[in-house]
Amino acid sequence: MIPTQVGALMLLVALLAAVGVSQQKSVTELAVIVEYVEKPATLERATARAHAIVRARVVGSQFKDLREPGAPVPDVNTAYALNVVEVLKRDPHLPVPTEVVRPGGDLETDQGIRRYVEEGFPAFQPGHEYLLFLYWNENLATYHMISGADSAYRITPDNRLHGMGRGLLAQRSRGQDAREVANRIREIAAGRRDK
Repeated sequence: MIPTQVGALMLLVALLAAVGVSQQKSVTELAVIVEYVEKPATLERATARAHAIVRARVVGSQFKDLREPGAPVPDVNTAYALNVVEVLKRDPHLPVPTEVVRPGGDLETDQGIRRYVEEGFPAFQPGHEYLLFLYWNENLATYHMISGADSAYRITPDNRLHGMGRGLLAQRSRGQDAREVANRIREIAAGRRDK
């Protein structure tokens, strides 16, 4: 190529990049306020309250609008697809959790993207593994968190729990070995107690 062709090519690439940037939609963050039931203070209470407890890897997510037909305001949610590594507790009358629905997510509008964010509860990340305490919402036929961030624990690559919430159980569980906690949950779910 001769220098003028290189310059023209660089100008064309720059113009295409500028057009792409100008067509990106603006993102406006809005807080989502969710009223959860009382945070469980003990592993026993969290286990008793949950319909299912799983160790799962998030494999994807998608927007989900759960509003009633005809409702003018969207009910913005994100459905996280799960690859269940291990079921620690499950009601035999309910399905194995393959997704969990959480409030919040991105809603695309003509004015840009409205990102609904639950304060203090970061979005689940694809590829990350979590310990999740879930309840079955019969009306929506889907699983939800029993108490928001206080019922989700990220499992680090070295198999340690990192509580996503600020409750007492999350503080007590921080840094614990995920296998040991899983064994304790199984014992609690089976009705065995330490004497």
